[in-house]
Amino acid sequence: MDDVVIGIDASTTAVKAIAFTRDGEELFQAREAYPLSNPKPGHFEQDAEHWWAALLGALKQVTEAVGASRVAAISIAHQRETFTLIDHAGKPLIPAILWLDERARPQVIRLSAELGRETIRDWSGKP
Repeated sequence: MDDVVIGIDASTTAVKAIAFTRDGEELFQAREAYPLSNPKPGHFEQDAEHWWAALLGALKQVTEAVGASRVAAISIAHQRETFTLIDHAGKPLIPAILWLDERARPQVIRLSAELGRETIRDWSGKP
């Protein structure tokens, strides 16, 4: 049987895993959702353990459908600037702060005024 490539998109609301042939033909796809928390206005968080559970669930569905032994490669994309802190064992210490979180807005405004947007873009790669 031909090799399969799995593309994974871990977005803001779910993990999607899609198996493709090397010619780009889609063979199977799975989606596992996870919750988004908005504990205060402008604050957006997630439990990173939910990402892991969703990833494992989606991969299980895809590999059961196409055969795990056929998987030649996996590619993954995740949520832009989303981050969390982890301990020495890789376990999250805090809820992940999502890319759309606005709690640093005052600092961004101040730094933009002091340094200029172009400098910030050069440092961060973000407009």
